[in-house]
Amino acid sequence: MAKCIKAMTRGKSRYLDPAHRRKALGWSIKRVFGISLWEYELRKKCQGPLCAICLEPMDGEHNSGREPTLDHNHKTGEIREFLHATCNKAIGLMGDDPVKLRQAATYLEKHNE
Repeated sequence: MAKCIKAMTRGKSRYLDPAHRRKALGWSIKRVFGISLWEYELRKKCQGPLCAICLEPMDGEHNSGREPTLDHNHKTGEIREFLHATCNKAIGLMGDDPVKLRQAATYLEKHNE
């Protein structure tokens, strides 16, 4: 068992270290959003624990779909608000197009009666 775990984590032990993960998160945030990890965390704290779309708690673990994700406009780079990962994907799959999203809502309202 120990050999198996060692083989699976070979070269990846730094990713298991919380300090390294935090540093990597800071680099990623700086690269994607152009802000520091401090500003990222401040924005998250100021918004509170709810997704800006569905208003449900953002309390999930990584890859759960309920974890907070900072949304941004892909055309302008403007940072918007924190959303559940699934809410962020949903608007992205609709091309961030409010018309398509309203049409989708109308469709669902019509067929969920």
